[in-house]
Amino acid sequence: MLDAAGDKARAGQAVAAARAVLRAEPFDVAALRLLGIAKEMEAEGRGQSLLHLAERVSRRDLITQLALIEHAARAGDLAGTLRHYDRVLAVHPEVDEQLFPILAAALGEDAIRQRLVVYAKRDWFTRFAYKALSLGADPVAYSALLVGSSGGLDPELAGQMLSRVIGQLVAEGRFADAKRVAQELSGPRGGAMRDLGFTPATLDPRLDTLGWRLADNEIARAFLERDGRLSLRIASNRTGEMARRTTLLPEGAYRLAVTIGYQPDTPRARLTWDVRCRGAGGAVLWQAMFPVKGGSQELGIVVPPRCAAQEWRLSATSALSQFPSEAQVVALDLAAAR
Repeated sequence: MLDAAGDKARAGQAVAAARAVLRAEPFDVAALRLLGIAKEMEAEGRGQSLLHLAERVSRRDLITQLALIEHAARAGDLAGTLRHYDRVLAVHPEVDEQLFPILAAALGEDAIRQRLVVYAKRDWFTRFAYKALSLGADPVAYSALLVGSSGGLDPELAGQMLSRVIGQLVAEGRFADAKRVAQELSGPRGGAMRDLGFTPATLDPRLDTLGWRLADNEIARAFLERDGRLSLRIASNRTGEMARRTTLLPEGAYRLAVTIGYQPDTPRARLTWDVRCRGAGGAVLWQAMFPVKGGSQELGIVVPPRCAAQEWRLSATSALSQFPSEAQVVALDLAAAR
């Protein structure tokens, strides 16, 4: 009781001091804000006129903006809440740690995401986009925010974060969600997700493990030629992984058509394909070592039940030679078997 009485007395003294300040300086923002908060503590809404007056005097006042955020949120005014978030975060990056987790947790609401993209060109939005996933934002909702912000957010940052989203979803076994995000990146028909071949679309780094990842080191190197062929080069007397990709094929039988080519007068690398269900102890679906003569082959692959994700690996083995061994994947096509 004594503490409560003391608090009330101190609050009364502060209000009296604020009124005295306002008599001398009618637009002192701190005094206006203090009176506004005091009125709000008496009854919700009673201090809003004073808080808005304090905001008109200075939008940069942190405590005023935080009080207005709280009031707008309680009133269900989403546009107003985000407007005050914007005003705070634009000039007070020190409150990122306080406010970003709240925004991250709210991304599951469509209405909030749609209104947030209005601020995509703000510096604070870039800071938020970089941190939101690590703050617990749902990966699917977060990816929707990034895609919706493509007109304002730096494309390189958006690509990096979308890649991280897909990688996280695949690692967590949320394959349907990962596929949905990847299809948004691949266009309305999800072209890259429907194509097994080596193309600029299936090599899009934003797809993370759902796109082809090519070797590029001092032992093994794979790269796409202008004519669409995948060129492979591996150091003498070595074996190395050249390409890897995760697919999300539904169960069923498939026909795989592969064409391998070689350049004349160069050592030839022997290529090996390995396809297995992704996960602990993943069952091998198909393995094949291609003869170094090159040419085309058609093979059958069956994806069994409970094999929602499949990992494809292409390896190359070189001969002992003075020069690297080479090969080319001229064509690679996968279709449902009839």
